[in-house]
Amino acid sequence: MPFLKFSRDKRGYENYYLFDGKGRPRLLFWFRTPPQVKVGRAPFSSDVRKMIEAQNPGVQFDWARIMSTPIPPPDVDYWRERRRAEKAAKRAAREADVAEAVEESQSAEGVDVAVEETAPREDIEAVEEAANATADTAPASEGQPGQPHGQSGQAEQAQGHRRRRRRRRRRGGGSGGGGQMPPSQPDTPPDAEV
Repeated sequence: MPFLKFSRDKRGYENYYLFDGKGRPRLLFWFRTPPQVKVGRAPFSSDVRKMIEAQNPGVQFDWARIMSTPIPPPDVDYWRERRRAEKAAKRAAREADVAEAVEESQSAEGVDVAVEETAPREDIEAVEEAANATADTAPASEGQPGQPHGQSGQAEQAQGHRRRRRRRRRRGGGSGGGGQMPPSQPDTPPDAEV
């Protein structure tokens, strides 16, 4: 006598297996569908029943019993809630890492400040004098008086870089822009007779 087996895979797809129960079970029909489908055909429509009966003429089918086989309800998977909880946990871990990094950097800065504050006053004065002497001896052509030594050259390079990027217009006529330039003529003063 044929019997029905039902299974649901991890993605929720529903599988209907119709087996022949004589001796070793033999698969007569298999139907697979996405979960909770409202449209489409049923697993054992009248056309399918006729086809199965035609393919297996020696088997008696009790369709009422087969159709009344209990199908377990789908497990309600609250995937949205689970995903939100995972995101919240990741966000909390990220914020904890950032807070820890900030604390480490603040403690490291505190050590640096303590070292700077305990430096001898003579060293600080020597560094200031060297900086002032360098600023006073810088040539006037390299920058303005209040500007440090390396910045004027960088500004000039940046401006020169912009100048190099400008496109130059082509000379010549024609709508295509690919016209040839007129031949150059020797420079003659306008008063000279030719």
